Amino acid sequence: TDDDDATDDDDATDDDDATDDDDATDDCLAPRARPTTFDRVDPGGYGTVTTDSAQPPRWCWFDEEVVDEETVNMSSAGATHGHDEIDWDVVFYGEVVETVRIDVNGAINFEYQSARNPNNSCELYDWDSPGVAVFWDDLDMTDEGAGTIRYGVAGEEPRRIAIAWWDAVFHDDLPGDPLSFQVLLFEADHHIEVHYLDVLVGDDDFDDGKSATIGLRHPDAELFSCDDDEVRDNFSIAWWPPEGR
Repeated sequence: TDDDDATDDDDATDDDDATDDDDATDDCLAPRARPTTFDRVDPGGYGTVTTDSAQPPRWCWFDEEVVDEETVNMSSAGATHGHDEIDWDVVFYGEVVETVRIDVNGAINFEYQSARNPNNSCELYDWDSPGVAVFWDDLDMTDEGAGTIRYGVAGEEPRRIAIAWWDAVFHDDLPGDPLSFQVLLFEADHHIEVHYLDVLVGDDDFDDGKSATIGLRHPDAELFSCDDDEVRDNFSIAWWPPEGR
């Protein structure tokens, strides 16, 4: 499996809402009960819940003591960091994925492909590769002060969690006000969570995901949002596969 990414920053690890990082990490490691109701269920059987749902995922955050691998050489859309194995089979829509590859532009791919510049047209499914659009947008790690992408694994077998963290990266059109978000892949039941720490870039046309695509990428999936303000700071989305998957 494949983990990728880029530069450096020492921002975005503090919780602006005064949540203690250790407590947030503990929340991330706590076992999740499968929701009995979902906001929506896609044709492939994946159910979606959010922080606002009747049975919400609790917002949480892994800090750099846990997500301790920093990617390098990921300053452009096709750059690659390297390869690090995830020590369990990641299952997505009933299939073991070929790879887990971090995309500079706010996505993870489950087949090998170079990162693509987003076209912001909401046509997510013209891509061949399945994956997760965590915050798929035109992101930048080349400007001075831009952040990095980190990755790591937390917890103990059989409840390990693989984490990818876009840590204080810039939007390409608005350098200087960083974005920070994480995606978590769960070994125990193969559900997926995304957590947003900072999705404000200081422009109403871009804040809260107004220029981003968010959702699972698969022929049987449905978008969560595209070019709409459906996320916010300290917000979470979870996708649960059908039981038995």
